[in-house]
Amino acid sequence: MRRAPNPEFPFRVVYVVTGDGYNAYGDMALVSMLSVRISNPGLGIVAVCDEKSALALRANNHRLLDLCDEFLTVPSPKGTPTFCHRWIKTQLCRHVEGNVLYLDADTLVRGSLADLPHLVSECGLVANHNGKTISEQIWTEDRQVFETMGWPSNFQTYVNSGFFFIKRCPRVRELFAAWHKLWLTGASATGRLRDQPSLNSAILLSAVELTVLPSTFNAQLAKSWNCSSQAVVWHFYASEGDGGNSFGSLVKAANNLSLSHLRPLISRAVAMPAPWPNLGWFARCLAARVELRGSASREEWLWLHGRRKDALRFALGRITKLRSGYWRARRILGLSARNDAEILYRLRRQETVLNGSKSGTFKFPWGDFEYVDPRQLRVQFEEIFIGRQYAFSANRPDPVIIDCGANVGLSAVWFKLNYPECQLTVYEADPDLAKISEANLKRAGFEDVSIRHEAVWVANTSVAFCKAGNDSGKIVSESSMSYPAVDLSEQLPNRVDLLKLDIEGAEFQVLDRLCETQAIQRVQKLICEFHVWRDKTDELFATLARIRNNGMQISMKAAVVPWIGLATDEAPFEAIQRNHVLMEVFGWRTNGFT
Repeated sequence: MRRAPNPEFPFRVVYVVTGDGYNAYGDMALVSMLSVRISNPGLGIVAVCDEKSALALRANNHRLLDLCDEFLTVPSPKGTPTFCHRWIKTQLCRHVEGNVLYLDADTLVRGSLADLPHLVSECGLVANHNGKTISEQIWTEDRQVFETMGWPSNFQTYVNSGFFFIKRCPRVRELFAAWHKLWLTGASATGRLRDQPSLNSAILLSAVELTVLPSTFNAQLAKSWNCSSQAVVWHFYASEGDGGNSFGSLVKAANNLSLSHLRPLISRAVAMPAPWPNLGWFARCLAARVELRGSASREEWLWLHGRRKDALRFALGRITKLRSGYWRARRILGLSARNDAEILYRLRRQETVLNGSKSGTFKFPWGDFEYVDPRQLRVQFEEIFIGRQYAFSANRPDPVIIDCGANVGLSAVWFKLNYPECQLTVYEADPDLAKISEANLKRAGFEDVSIRHEAVWVANTSVAFCKAGNDSGKIVSESSMSYPAVDLSEQLPNRVDLLKLDIEGAEFQVLDRLCETQAIQRVQKLICEFHVWRDKTDELFATLARIRNNGMQISMKAAVVPWIGLATDEAPFEAIQRNHVLMEVFGWRTNGFT
């Protein structure tokens, strides 16, 4: 269908389209044609094809056929789509009547083309690469062609062949005759199908009047987007519609969208100050901000390229650095940490700064806190305060909590902070740690906590104890040190809202004793850390079964850890190797106390 000519445009836009109908070239031309329709309504569009390509486009009912005012088929020798494209392009003056603006398919037209006839006398082109000097304009590969073929190369300006405007006249016909002849000779001699060297030499041979147009008419964006916002035409040097730009995104989308849905996307793309792939509303706002500033930050660049997750990660990393600097300043000024994240930052820094030192004092919001190992303090804080390891739903405001294995008292402080009216009893076998725990609780203002300097066990006796000076002390079969121990089954009050056991391997015997004496029936909720050495897996299953048989539901989470000892034999699994398992078991009743 041929539309009536528009007097505003005494010329037509011409595309040469070759291919099998399935590759991206047809979709590239479709996107470019739509941009012409949007930015220059009424401007005629002509598509010129070789016979084979025309058959393929018609067989596939390609949508660019609907956009053309005229669809021309011209004979060409057999060859690749690129060969056929150059064959037609270098003879375009023979096949299309009147004044012509030729555009490569890898272009987006953003502004009015109506001024071109007033700017050009015979032939108008733009400097290659938008360069200002010959050295910036000419490819090294093109120089080799001139040296090989002996063609004239005394150029004032070396122009790009992806955009040209011509007015039909004798010297333009001479130009195309020379261009086609040189291109055929060069292709035969070098095997290269590039048409740019032959065009530039043909301009010299034909003496056509050349107008070097402003770079805005052919903004070649392969190397830089610096002048993209003022451009009338964006030229992408895209062979398959690829590349990290809006044109590549539009070509990919074209195959799956109707013209009515594709048109608004192209409208958004050409309205952007640069060919950013991301065309969302936030990206459009961001692009305007970047254009005003003249540069894009890393996270802005990622977002505008559609890499939203990477942009968010980068921005969060930048925020983290700023936040760390702020926290560092607060620490230097001696100000107390105000939240868990700032506390964790200081704990990590203290762990690094101390570099091997053990005991010390850390300033928490609730007061000074003595510890025996900075790494263990940090790990405990992450598990208890950040991970909320011991959080549970209490059925009353003053729950009864038994904390077995208090270490330096961090878990006890957490219980009192989160359940202020709780009735808390803590047990710690290591007398030094028990004293530290007691002092830490007093400094925090929790003097109502009952602190028992005893190990929890299966009998009221003395037990051999391996004193590690940290959270790894445990009951052993033989030791030079012995400490008092109590039968926990006899010590439990009539009701226990939460029993927490972190007793470094003694949990099997203690829980079995609680089940045997039925004292477990007084416990509503249980949190127990199991040290599951390979030779204790049977004991684990037996203990868990006893807990279940005493009316508790159970769940668990586990981690492979090296610090509770290593097995003598390596497991045939990379995830296990010689490590044992640390398992946290959670038990609870659904029917209240029995």
